[in-house]
Amino acid sequence: MFGPAQIVRRALRSYPAYLRSVITGTTFFPLVIPFGKTSIRDADYETLRREISELKAAETGFTIEWTEKNDRRWGRQQFPTKVYFATAEDFLSSIGKLREAELFARNVSATRLQCPEMEEWLAGNALRMVDNGEIWEDVLKVCRYFLDNPNPGRYVRELPIAIDTKFIQRNEGILANLLTYLIPEAVDREGASFEKKFGLLFDQPLIRFRLLDEALATRFGLDFTDLAVLVDQFAGLQAKGISVVITENKMNFLTLPALPNSIGIWGGGGAVSLLSKCRWLHSCQVVYWG
Repeated sequence: MFGPAQIVRRALRSYPAYLRSVITGTTFFPLVIPFGKTSIRDADYETLRREISELKAAETGFTIEWTEKNDRRWGRQQFPTKVYFATAEDFLSSIGKLREAELFARNVSATRLQCPEMEEWLAGNALRMVDNGEIWEDVLKVCRYFLDNPNPGRYVRELPIAIDTKFIQRNEGILANLLTYLIPEAVDREGASFEKKFGLLFDQPLIRFRLLDEALATRFGLDFTDLAVLVDQFAGLQAKGISVVITENKMNFLTLPALPNSIGIWGGGGAVSLLSKCRWLHSCQVVYWG
């Protein structure tokens, strides 16, 4: 038979189900807790009597129903027949979740008011809401903004949302989960960052390259032969059919000689990994100098 502490621990397992009942409005109480066998055996009577005494003395939120049984050896004895929590307050106070559950209920109401589009998400994600209960008000502000402004085309810190400017960066996990659910048609699922996934601007890395043939400056409409540009701009370069030398070493890059119809790319600092966006490289003769 379980003692008071064990009964409370078993009750704690029902907490996620209780949260779901708050969302769905289903009846949850009384919550019956299994408490183990209570039959008398010669070898464990003293243990059983001690356990029953502990249950009677326990100052907890659960209710115990007792019944009297007559044992041939030990006479009339009281045994617990049912252990249950009658109310939410009893249950939550016993497992130490009263304040957390109150905040959860307020957040559910706020969600339905501010972001009703999230209704179907709620029941399957109650624990996510609990884990983010203290910041849920700001989470809803972000969700509402993106629902009204998918792919906003702004930097994270300039979004007109009444939140801490670093809030989104600190909470990308829960926000990405919610926004993927709320605006699936506006999500770039191949985007490697939060900004790319949800249509935000970000500080793109640069690709540095040299024109090894001055005639290419005219072809590309450029006034420079050594320059660094944003990755997206470099990917849009109309450079099909040229020769490309990629080198990791900066001095090698700087001293590449003049070569007809050729450019040199500095691949240092991980720049090589950014070139996958440059589809026009497939039409080029590419030399990699590691």
